[in-house]
Amino acid sequence: MAKKLLILLFLLLAASCSPGENGLPSGPATGELRAFEDPDGNLLISDILDRKSEFSEISKGTPNYLFTRSAWWFHLPVDNRAFENKTFYLDILYPTLDSVQFYIVGADGVRGFQRSGDRVPADLRPFPDAMTLAIPFALRAGESVDLYVRVRGDAQALLFPFKIRTEGQMRKAMATERLAHGIMAGLFVSLLAFNLFLYILLREPSRLYFMAYLPFVFLAITALDGFGPTVIYPDNTWFSNEGLVFFHGLSSIFILLFTRVFLQTEKGVIFDRGVRTIALFSILLVVAAFVMPVRQAYMFSAVMLLVIPLILIFFGFTAWRRGKTEVRFYVLAQSASFSGGLLFCLMVAGVLPFSKWLLEAIPIGVCAGALVHSLAIADRIRILQHKTEVAEETARRNLEVRQEELEQLVAQRTRELENARVEAERQATTDMLTGIFNRRGLLAAADRAMKLTLRYGRPLALAMFDIDHFKAVNDQFGHLEGDRVLREIALLVGNEIRTTDLFGRVGGEEFLIIMPDTPAPAASELAERLRLRIVESIHAGHPAGPVTASFGVSCLSGKTATLRQLIEASDAALYRAKQNGRNRVEISDPQCALL
Repeated sequence: MAKKLLILLFLLLAASCSPGENGLPSGPATGELRAFEDPDGNLLISDILDRKSEFSEISKGTPNYLFTRSAWWFHLPVDNRAFENKTFYLDILYPTLDSVQFYIVGADGVRGFQRSGDRVPADLRPFPDAMTLAIPFALRAGESVDLYVRVRGDAQALLFPFKIRTEGQMRKAMATERLAHGIMAGLFVSLLAFNLFLYILLREPSRLYFMAYLPFVFLAITALDGFGPTVIYPDNTWFSNEGLVFFHGLSSIFILLFTRVFLQTEKGVIFDRGVRTIALFSILLVVAAFVMPVRQAYMFSAVMLLVIPLILIFFGFTAWRRGKTEVRFYVLAQSASFSGGLLFCLMVAGVLPFSKWLLEAIPIGVCAGALVHSLAIADRIRILQHKTEVAEETARRNLEVRQEELEQLVAQRTRELENARVEAERQATTDMLTGIFNRRGLLAAADRAMKLTLRYGRPLALAMFDIDHFKAVNDQFGHLEGDRVLREIALLVGNEIRTTDLFGRVGGEEFLIIMPDTPAPAASELAERLRLRIVESIHAGHPAGPVTASFGVSCLSGKTATLRQLIEASDAALYRAKQNGRNRVEISDPQCALL
C-alpha cells in the first residue's frame, strides 16, 4: 500500500511540474482546411487573397483530386500558442507532388514564399533532409497567420496529406523514415549478395537476372517514396519522375527474364510467347520514359504495375498445377508485389484512405516478394539436394574412387566463397573510383587509430579538403573529366602522405586525411604542401586549367576529444577556407598551432 502511495505521489508531483499544468501552451493550433481549384493554373497569391471567400470546405480526410490538370490552393489558419518564437513544419506526406508553392499571410501581409515539390532537386528544397516535402516556417509568440499552399501535378495523382509538426516531431519522423529505408536498403543489399553467392555456387542463370532486377526495382520504389531524391540523387529530378517509368520498365524486363528461366517457359510455346510479349511491352515502357509525355507514361506504368504480376501469377499457378511444386513460392512472391501495387493504386484512386502504410505498399510488397523469392530459391535447392542424395545412393559403389574428386570440389567451392567474402569486404570499404578508403572504411580505420592515440596519449590531426568549383568541372567538361581529376588527386595525395596515415574519400569531391602521431603544425604543413602540389600537378579541361583545393585542419585537444568532434572541427575550418576565398588552409582552433 505504501509503495502505491509513493507512486501516486510521484505522478502528482510530475503532473504539477508539467508545462500544461503551469499554463504554458505549446505547439500550433490549426483551423479548418479549405480548398480552391484553379483550372488554368494562372492565379497568383494576390488573386487568391481577393477570392478567399470562394474557398470551400474539405469534406474528406485527405484531399484527393486524382490525375487533375488543375492547380489547387489550400488555406489553413495556424496559431502559435507558445509564449516564444517557434519554428514549425508543414510536412506534406506525399513526396511525388510535382509543384508546391507555400505562402504565409500575416498581419503584415504576404511573407515567407517557399517552393518545393518533386520537380525541385532535393538539395534545393526548403528542408532537403526530409524524404517528404517538408517546409519550415517561423511564427512569433502568440502569432496567428494564414498558410496558403498551391499544389499541381504534371503526372502523379494530386493528393495533399499533411501534418503541422514541431521541430522535435519532425526530427523524430525523419529518424523513423531513415531507419525504415535503411532497413529496406540493407535488405536489398543482402538479397543481392545472397543471389551472388547462389550464382557462384549453382551457376544458375536465373540468379543473374534476379540480381539485375533488384537494383532497378529498388530505384523505382525509392523514386516513389522520396528516399531516392533525398539520399541517392538529391541534385536531379529526372530520376524521380521520368526515371520512375524507366526503372520500372527495366525491372520488369529482368523479372520476366528471371521468370522465363525459373519457370522454364521455353518448354511451352504459349507461355513463352506470353512472356516475350510482356517483355516487349516492358521495353516500350523503357522507351516511353524518353519519348512519351510524362502523364501518359505514368498511366502506362500504372497499368503495367498491375498487369505484369497478375499475368505472372497465372503462369506460376499453371506451372504449379503441372507438378512444379517449387513455384508455389514464386506465386506467393508475385502475389505480394501485386497486392502492394493494388493497395497503392486504390489509395491513389481514393478508394482507400491515405496512410503512410499504403504509401509504402509498393515497397513493402516488393520487399516481401523478394524475400519470398529467396524461399523459392531455398526450396529449389532442397529439391536439388534430394536429387543429389538419390544420385549419391546410386553411386555409392564408386564413392571411394570419387572421394578425392569430391574433396577437391568442396575445397574449390570454399575458396570461391572465401574469395567472394573477401572481395565483398574490400568493396564495402573501398571507393571504386579512386581505389582509396570510402567513408565507411575510413571511419572504421580512424576509430581504431583514435583508440590507440587516446590509449598512449599521442597527438593526432585531421585534414579535410575538397576540390574548389568541382561542379563546374563536371558541368563544363563532363563527368569523365571530373572522375579523372578525382583519381589523380587521390593518387597524388596517396604518394605524399605517410604509410601510417589514413586517407579516404568521404563525399563527392571531399577527402579526409587522418594523421596519427602528428601535431597540428606538421599537419598544417602537409596540408599546405598538398595544396601547392595539387595546383602544380592537377589540371582539368581543354585547354587545361589548374585545379585547386581548400583544406581544414583540426587536432586532438580538450575541445575536440572525439573523432566526431575532430571531423566537425575540420569541416568548420574547411568551410572558413571556402569563405575566405578557397585554395587555402585553415586551422580549426588557433590553440592547435601551439600543440
